[in-house]
Amino acid sequence: MNQSISRFRNLAEWPEDEWVNLDIHLFIAANFNRYCSHLIKKVGLQYLPSDATDSMMSLFCDIAFKPLSTVHQKNLNAAGSRRNQVMLGTLKMITNTRMVDALIKEYPSYIAIEQIAEFRDEDGGFDNAFGQDDYRSTVPGVYSNEATFFAAENCDLNPAESDMEAELESDRITVMLEMLRSYLTPVQFRHIRYAVCEGLTSQEIAERTGHSVTNVRIMLLNARKKMLELVPAHLNDSMQEFLHRK
Repeated sequence: MNQSISRFRNLAEWPEDEWVNLDIHLFIAANFNRYCSHLIKKVGLQYLPSDATDSMMSLFCDIAFKPLSTVHQKNLNAAGSRRNQVMLGTLKMITNTRMVDALIKEYPSYIAIEQIAEFRDEDGGFDNAFGQDDYRSTVPGVYSNEATFFAAENCDLNPAESDMEAELESDRITVMLEMLRSYLTPVQFRHIRYAVCEGLTSQEIAERTGHSVTNVRIMLLNARKKMLELVPAHLNDSMQEFLHRK
C-alpha cells in the first residue's frame, strides 16, 4: 500500500481494503499540523518548554489512538466523504477537548488557567460521538443487566457468550479508566493503562516507555495514591480490608 503521508488527509477515495486496515498512528501523524497547529499557536509555542515540540506528537498519538480506533471499527462500512466526516471530525473534537486537557496537565506551569475556556469545545461534540446509547446498542440486552445468573454453577458457557463477557469486562475496565483520566497526568494514565488493560509488569512498561523501572513504580504508586483518594469515605474501611487481603 502506498503510505504517502498526504494520503491520510483524505480517506474518501481509498480502496475498501486499505480503509479497513487504516494505520491509526499514521493517520494521526499526517493530520497533526492540520489540527494541532492552531491549538499550539493559541497556547504560544514560545511559552512552552524547549522539548515540547518533540513530545507533542507522542502526546497527541497517546490521546487520540484509542477513541479513533473505536470510531474506525464502528464505521468499517463507511464510504466516500463519510469516512472523512467520521475520522477527521473525531480528531478535531479530540484536539478541542482531550488534547487541551493533556496540554494543561502536561505543562501546568506554562498554560494559564484563564486560557482553558478558549480551547474548550463548548458543544461537547466529543462526548456525543461516544454516547452511552451508541455503546449500549452494540450489546445484546441479556448482557446489559448488572448481573446474569445461571441455573447451574458449573454449566459450560457457549464460546460466543464467553467472548462477549470478556469483551464487556474489558469495556467496563476501559470506561472506569476513562473516568480517572481527568485526575491523572497523561504519563500516569498511560502507565496505569499498560498495567491494567495490557497486564504489563513494571519491567515491561519500562521497556516500552523508556523510563527506568524505579520511575515506573513511582508513577504507578502515585497514580494508585490518587485513585485511593477518590474512594468515597463510606467505602474506606472496605477498601483497606481489601488491600490488606491482597
